[in-house]
Order: sequence, then structure tokens, then C-alpha cells
Amino acid sequence: MYLCPVCRFEAMKRTFQSGERRSVNVNSPNKRVNVVSLGCPKNDSDTEVMLGILAAAGFEFVSEPEEAEILLINTCAFIEPAVEESLGFLEEAVERKRRDPDVQIVVAGCLPQRWRMSGEAPPAEIDCVLGTGQYQRIAEALSNVSKGGKRVAWLGEPRFMPTGTTPRMRITPPHYAYVKISDGCDNRCSYCLIPSLRGRYRSRSVRSVVSEARAAAAAGAKEIILVGQDTTAFGKEKGRSEGLAALLRGVAAIEGIEWVRVLYTYPDRFTARLIDAMRDLPNVVPYLDIPLQHSHDEILARMNRRGTTDEMERLIDTLRENIDGIALRTTFIVGFPGEEERHFEHLLDFIERTRFDHVGIFAYSPEEGTAAAAFPDQVPEGTKEARIDEAMRLQNRISLANNKRLISERMTVLIEASASEREGFAVGRTYRDAPEIDGQIYVDGEFLAAGTLVEVEVTDAEAYDLIGKRVQQP
Repeated sequence: MYLCPVCRFEAMKRTFQSGERRSVNVNSPNKRVNVVSLGCPKNDSDTEVMLGILAAAGFEFVSEPEEAEILLINTCAFIEPAVEESLGFLEEAVERKRRDPDVQIVVAGCLPQRWRMSGEAPPAEIDCVLGTGQYQRIAEALSNVSKGGKRVAWLGEPRFMPTGTTPRMRITPPHYAYVKISDGCDNRCSYCLIPSLRGRYRSRSVRSVVSEARAAAAAGAKEIILVGQDTTAFGKEKGRSEGLAALLRGVAAIEGIEWVRVLYTYPDRFTARLIDAMRDLPNVVPYLDIPLQHSHDEILARMNRRGTTDEMERLIDTLRENIDGIALRTTFIVGFPGEEERHFEHLLDFIERTRFDHVGIFAYSPEEGTAAAAFPDQVPEGTKEARIDEAMRLQNRISLANNKRLISERMTVLIEASASEREGFAVGRTYRDAPEIDGQIYVDGEFLAAGTLVEVEVTDAEAYDLIGKRVQQP
């Protein structure tokens, strides 16, 4: 497992396991598909669309590659470690095909787009290649491959955006759902391949997003997590300066939604209306993911990031003053070209002052095709790793102090699993934690059902996790 400074989350290497068999059409292919989804929640959302389309076309899903006739890998390729992981799964698929030549391999997502950028030909064993704008054609592509035995390679400029009626099959637990509200990016950070892999920024309509969120709620989701390359830019290309605030009000009004969470925000796009919406809507959780990437103005300028250190600190102060109990997550990149010891010391001071609840520290990765890859003064890998260790030791201390302040607090907890590695405890999350990337709370009572909301008193704290006991209602 690797950590991606662009995606900002741990890669979620999950083989899709279907708990049910979908009915098939009379003329359906009835082929068995094994699916691997790599990367961040945005990629998982694309995987869900492909699964929905395949299910509607009559394909079935199996959890074991050895049982599958089709191996589908939705890849992540924002940085080299992600490419390497994707290629590792592809190598496993190729080995399976060598044992059974009739198996078909489908590679979708960012890795095919990266091949397109570099002019590299996909491995000969791959039967179907789909870029980031071709997910909706997955069933058509597999039909073409099956009929003629020929390879399909559909790439091109990404433009596709799902609607509220696009088929989906969720790969998250039933009690929460990721809803992708936009794709692509226009920010042009000097280290980032997203614009090349995902295309220009484009938003869905409010109606489309609300329709998808309503369907997820009807299927049992209590938490809706809004994701996109830059969620605060929602609607900007359509002339809507307050698009995210309006969207929050629409999603928050859906019956059955207890929590609405926003990830991937950009620091210079927060408006008074957006902050008001987060403060005033009771089911919009006081939690924000704001990747800052660095603290020193010179490094921020080299990164082509908008805003200054002073502006970032004012935003943090404003959010904490206006939204009670807000939990803040950010990420920083160390070892960016030209980062000297004084820049890194500035970052450490910034981390100490701002005391974020959750921080990810990542080493800069020079990616071919980005401006920063050609910058002089590249930082040695050993220096990057040493800086990560030092920064994370500092953040561990801050996280532990932040968590200890929560002892004796009563908090609502969304139970994730009825048992955990701690015998006698269920595992859940408070509003302060996004699934799979932040901490957890272990609740005394292993038989609490997943998806239930319970009141918990915090009894102990660790650097990343909490421990608590259920508060019995009178």
C-alpha cells in the first residue's frame, strides 16, 4: 500500500465482492467478472459506474480471479508508486491469462491515459483499454472484444460525466456512499498530472448529484461524502460562484441522510455563504479536507498554488471561529524541488501553530509531463524520507493531544463493524473521521450493528484512535 500526495488518501486496493447475484437478461453474456478498484474514492466512484453498467448488461461478479472470465482493473496512475501498484495487479492478471488464454483483461482509468500521454503501447495481453472518459462504454467494449476477438482501445479527451440515472453498484458498505460531483481540474499545480489524465474541470448539475444521493439514501446510506478533484470549484465553469453551498443545501434536505461530508476542497475558494451553509445545516458535519501542500510562500509559488501562508492561516481561524467543533484535515508535500531546510523548518512551525486534527505528509514524486519534473534542485530521496519522519513525529504528538481533549466528551458514532481486533469492541467513526483515511473509535460492545448511530462517551485516546463506551439512553 502506498500513499498518494495527489489523491491524498491511502490507495484502496479492494476486490469487489458481490453479496448478491443480479438477474440477467435473456440475451445477456452472463460472463463472470472480477474487479479491482485502485486509488482514491473518486476512482471508486468510476468503478461503481462500470459495475452498474455491467450488471444491467447481464454480467456477474465474482470475488476470486480464478473464477472469472474477465479481469477488470480500474487503475490509479497519478504518481509513479501508483503506476507500479497498478502494474503489479496487471502482472497478476497476465499470469492468470497465461494459465487460461480465454480470460480477458480489461484495464481502465488513469494508467491507460498515462500510456496515451507517453505514446507507450499497452501490453499485448490486454484485451480492452478504457481511458478516464470512457467508463460508460464498458459493456459495449466487452461486447466488441467477445464478438470479434479483437482488442479495444478507447481513450481520447475525457468528457464523460455520470447523471443521476447512470447505473451504479456500490462497493462501499451500505451505510455510506461517495458521490462524485465533478471531474477534471483547471488548477494546473506544477507537480500534478490530473489535468492531463482527467481533462478540464467539469461539474455535474445540482439535480443530478441530489438524485444520486437520494438513491443512495433510499438504499440505506446514512452518510453522503462529496468528492471531486476540487469540490469548492463546483459549478464555477457554469458561472455559479456559490455552487457548493447550493449543493450542500440540496443534499442536506434528503430524508434519511444523517451526515454530509465534503472532501478535496481548495483553500482560496471558501466563501461566506459556503461557511454559513456548513455552520447552519445540522447534518453537514463540521469536517473539512483542505490540502494545503506546503506552508512557505516560495514553495507554494513554485507549486503554482494560489494563496499565501497568511491567507491560509486566516482561513483556518475563520473556519474555527464560525463552525463549532470543526475537524480539519490537510496534506503536505515535502522534498519539492528547491525545498531547503529553512522551508521545511517553516512547515514544521506551521504544523505546530495550526494543529490540524489530521495530517498526511508525502514525498514529492517527479512525474514526467509535469513542469516540476524539470525543475532544478531536486531533493534527494533520503532527505525526503527523513523530513516525512520528522514531520509525522510532530503530528503524532499533536494528534494525541487533540484526541486527549476529547476524553469525557459524548459523541455520535457511526458503527462500521460489529467486531474489531480489540476483543469485545465494535469499531466506528465520529463526525471527525472520514472512512478509511482518518481514525476510528473502538466502542465497548462488539455486537453493535454496522450502520447504526449510537451515543458514545470517549474514555481514552491514542494518537489516531479513540476508545469509548456506549451511553445508555434513559
